[in-house]
Amino acid sequence: WVKFFNSISYQFSLKVLDTVDCGAPQKIKRTFVVGNRFGLLYRFPEKPNKIISIDDAILFFKISADN
Repeated sequence: WVKFFNSISYQFSLKVLDTVDCGAPQKIKRTFVVGNRFGLLYRFPEKPNKIISIDDAILFFKISADN
């Protein structure tokens, strides 16, 4: 599929991200592919400074459900 999209002038950015670096309270690695035909390379967001613990996540959902 990469050859096909390259042949029609798509630019791709590819990165393996860990969900813990995206604010999720668990470690799961996922591959993200972002493509466009504007000649731009996608810049993935920087890692957050704070890692969310499972306790923080549960507390957040409990507070959200109470309101």
